[in-house]
Amino acid sequence: MSKTSKTVLWVLVIILIAAGIWWWVTSTGSPASPTAQTNTPTQTAANNAATGTQGTNVGAGDNSNASLNADLSNIDSQLSGMASDSASINQGLNDQPISQ
Repeated sequence: MSKTSKTVLWVLVIILIAAGIWWWVTSTGSPASPTAQTNTPTQTAANNAATGTQGTNVGAGDNSNASLNADLSNIDSQLSGMASDSASINQGLNDQPISQ
């Protein structure tokens, strides 16, 4: 092997080792404990107010019939969307090639 090919090979080995170390460090980062990520209803409400979005978390005092009906209609719409996605996936998996 020539000196240039040996140099290129060493550079590639060093890059692969550095990439492996970087991947290992990022993938073995300490996961947050479940207790550190708990959301209280006040935190969720504050986050929703700050971002202007409504969360899917239902507070303990939100048990009215209207709220429950709204939740059920949201679940129904999500399930119907999931059913149409599933039908699209099945159609794609069962697609037959067109002979040319």
